[in-house]
Amino acid sequence: LLLIKFAGSDAGVIISILAHRSSSQRREIESVFKAHFGKDLQNELSHELSGRFKQAVLWSFGDKAHVNAMALFKAIDRAGTDELMLIDVLCTATKEEIEEIKAAYLDVLLQNKKNTLSRNLEADVRDDTSGDFRKVLIALLQASREEECDESQVKSDSFELYQAGVGWEQLRKIDEIYTENYGHNLLTAISKETSGDYKVALKRIMQTATNLNETIVEMLYKSMKGAGTNDDSLIRILLAHSEENLATLEELFNERYDKTLTEMIRVMATVKPSRGFNANEDAQELEKAMKGIGTDEATIIDVLANRTNSQRREIAQAYKAQYGKDLKERLHKELSGKFRQAVEWSFYDRAHVNAAALQKAMKGAGTNEGMLIDVLCTATNNEVKKIKEAYQDLTQKSLEDDVESETSGNFKRVLVALLQARRETDCDKSQAREDALEIYKAGEDKLGTDESTFTRILCTRSYDQIRVINEIYQDEAGHDLIKAIEKETSGDYKKVLSRIVLMSKDPIGTVAEMLYRSMKGAGTNDDSLIRIILAYSEDSLQKIQNKFDNTYEKTLVEMISGDTSGDYKKFLLAILE
Repeated sequence: LLLIKFAGSDAGVIISILAHRSSSQRREIESVFKAHFGKDLQNELSHELSGRFKQAVLWSFGDKAHVNAMALFKAIDRAGTDELMLIDVLCTATKEEIEEIKAAYLDVLLQNKKNTLSRNLEADVRDDTSGDFRKVLIALLQASREEECDESQVKSDSFELYQAGVGWEQLRKIDEIYTENYGHNLLTAISKETSGDYKVALKRIMQTATNLNETIVEMLYKSMKGAGTNDDSLIRILLAHSEENLATLEELFNERYDKTLTEMIRVMATVKPSRGFNANEDAQELEKAMKGIGTDEATIIDVLANRTNSQRREIAQAYKAQYGKDLKERLHKELSGKFRQAVEWSFYDRAHVNAAALQKAMKGAGTNEGMLIDVLCTATNNEVKKIKEAYQDLTQKSLEDDVESETSGNFKRVLVALLQARRETDCDKSQAREDALEIYKAGEDKLGTDESTFTRILCTRSYDQIRVINEIYQDEAGHDLIKAIEKETSGDYKKVLSRIVLMSKDPIGTVAEMLYRSMKGAGTNDDSLIRIILAYSEDSLQKIQNKFDNTYEKTLVEMISGDTSGDYKKFLLAILE
């Protein structure tokens, strides 16, 4: 306890104690801490920690129901709803777990000073969703799922596709009967007859009924797959299952995928929260570096390149409290050129880095279409929503309005489609075959090109499904989708469609290639270089760097060293170290 009290932000001590305790033991520690020191342990930790580490530590005090409730609250209580989180939690829970989550959600509302007279989980879900998707979630929240399998009811149910109250065992039987009657299973029927989040929810229910552990393992894998990590999902799954069946899930994960769960988590990030972090001390170091004649750029690099963006923001707050000045304004006056841009953008989270890059791409005469493609074609639904919010925050303007005014034709239409953030998350192989045929008929099989078909399919299908469509197209047409796109389209529209297909095949490789192109040839695209390094610095930069080093003749460090100079070079390399 004394170690916790005096450790400050010594993450090692906090991890060694809290990571090796159960949630009930953590709560016991919390009670003893308050009895000894008269302070709330979670409040103390909240002040000492930052970013995703803080979120993981604070959530670790909750039992499974409270972890799920906190994830649902975060998914709902924000601009734009994280529909996939609602699906992941509610479609995989038993009726007992649903009741526990609903009760825990009330606790979370109280903790966040929300009105529990007007709000509860069902009311919040009802307010934040719509249509058939809302109906299925509300049905699940009624927690009326039967646990017994009624054989006499199975055949009748198989013709109704789905009932929210049907138990897992009965759903499996219904699936078998449906397959016997119609020649395909319920997943195929759902894929054909439904769409959007409603389809994803129904499919998740059927996957859970078929094999709960495999469904959770797949959710865990998807939270880390590709460029970018769904930290909320990763934290939720690991904590919610930590005292129940995490060892079983880990074993299954390790059997199914090329990398073990431990390996995937280990290589996700490059910049990690600094051990021994003290915002007040960092603020003082920066003041010394900028005081008087001249600027100590080495100290600025040493402090800021080795902190996360949330820690940098804490330093900015501490600086203002101590000196009554805005740290970023002070840095702006002291620094110059690309070094100044990189330092200023380092205070942004990923969404704001991308938003700042988009703002710069559309500011003034001419538009940097390549930047629009790089940012929007590599973003998930949730990332697109966050980028739109960040853009509004930075510019007080709508990103969609600016994109519409700065672009035209099919290129504008595909970007606007991406900004709707309606990309599906599942993969329907039977639908993929139909999609491949539809693209062929819209392009190579006719005179002229129906661009709307290309846009609709490539902007709404999941990356997994686009990869399957590409494979089917290769088998049927003798060449892949990229070749078809090159034949049938042109200009920026061709580039954006090609980038989407490339992302579906190899997201990490695609980002690595973007990084390579930012430095290839005469001159450096500094905006792109800075954006990629900072946007992925706390997420998957290590994976991108490994891919880069294994793909190109020069390593990433060597290319940055050759293409940049001075303090700008030192700052970028310090982030990579």
